[in-house]
Amino acid sequence: MSTIAFPGFGSKLANGGTSGSSYTNVAQCKNVKLSAGKIKTDDITNLDSPAIGGGAVYQEILKTMVEADTCTFDFVINPADPTTENLLSGLQASPSASFQYWRLTTTDGSVLIFQGYSASFDIDVTFDKAITGKGSVKISGPVTVTWS
Repeated sequence: MSTIAFPGFGSKLANGGTSGSSYTNVAQCKNVKLSAGKIKTDDITNLDSPAIGGGAVYQEILKTMVEADTCTFDFVINPADPTTENLLSGLQASPSASFQYWRLTTTDGSVLIFQGYSASFDIDVTFDKAITGKGSVKISGPVTVTWS
């Protein structure tokens, strides 16, 4: 069976503001890394935990919650791009004004939507390179996925 794969080229990260009713693509985005979450657990091993094979007791855990994680992305700076401006202003704004919708659309047509706060905004200025930026969004709540 042949491997099925899709190139990242053509995927879009977009900001939907505080309402999520319309989205604006992050211009000149170079890459996106989305970590949808990680589980948190509680160690529930106790004196009644079962012994396996003559005495070894395995740790027992309970999944207690899903900790939302982060979306990071790199881009070529375009000072006129409203999403670049919004990332920095969101970082400095109040919680109600900076809790925004984000959408990642991959080239196969899958769509991932999440909400979060602008968590970082970095600029890299090097004399012999294009000025680039890095941004991140701290996700709050679930990532909703519609697979194509």
